Amino acid sequence: MHVSDLDGDSQWVGHGFKWTADVTITVVDGSGAAVANATVEDSLSGGFDGAATCVTDASGICTVTIDKIRSRDTTVSFAVNKIIHDSLTYRSDDNNDPEGDSNGANITVNRPPTP
Repeated sequence: MHVSDLDGDSQWVGHGFKWTADVTITVVDGSGAAVANATVEDSLSGGFDGAATCVTDASGICTVTIDKIRSRDTTVSFAVNKIIHDSLTYRSDDNNDPEGDSNGANITVNRPPTP
């Protein structure tokens, strides 16, 4: 199994003093079928340092939300460290992203435009 798509989005919250970043991960098996119940372990840096996990749904998708990022922080970097599943092995060399906005393992989410 591997990441077949990694997308980032951002939006302001409240009165423009903080922003939120969402990273959506799609996990598929070697045949391209969605993988449910895979735990994606990630690391974050930039406007928010730490780690996060999410579990894929029946469509093979999970989303990590990083909130309360300070307005002075212009980016958040996100990296898939590993994916755990009961019966499948993570093959990071197969990671990809059809839009090319990431390499399937790392993505940088930019602060949204000033409102």
